[in-house]
Amino acid sequence: MFIKGTVEPRQWGKDKGDLQFKLQSIQWLSEVRDKYLQALTLDLYSDNLTDELVEELSALAEKYKGQKKLNVTIRNDKGVKVVMYSSNYQIDVSNEFLKYLDLLENVKYRIN
Repeated sequence: MFIKGTVEPRQWGKDKGDLQFKLQSIQWLSEVRDKYLQALTLDLYSDNLTDELVEELSALAEKYKGQKKLNVTIRNDKGVKVVMYSSNYQIDVSNEFLKYLDLLENVKYRIN
C-alpha cells in the first residue's frame, strides 16, 4: 500500500512540539505505478552491448507493449554517456517485465 499524508503540529497535544500524521490518501502499489510512472530507463555499458542483447531487449519491448516511455542510456568506461529516447517502443512496466530485466546480467534499469 502507498500511504500519502502530511506531518503537522498537533493542535491538542500536551507538549509543545508534538506532531501528528494526517492521512490524505491510500492506494495499492500497482495503482501508484500506473499513475505516477512515466518512463523506464535501461542502463547499459558499451563493453557489454552485443547484437544478441539488443535483439533480446527489442523482443522484450515487443512482448510488453504499453503506454510508458522507454529510454536507453549507454555508458563507457571513460565516463561518456549517451541517452536515447525510444520513439518506436512504449512498454508495459509490469511485474513480469521487471522480473525478466532482473534476469539479464548486463542490464540495469531505473524507473522514472
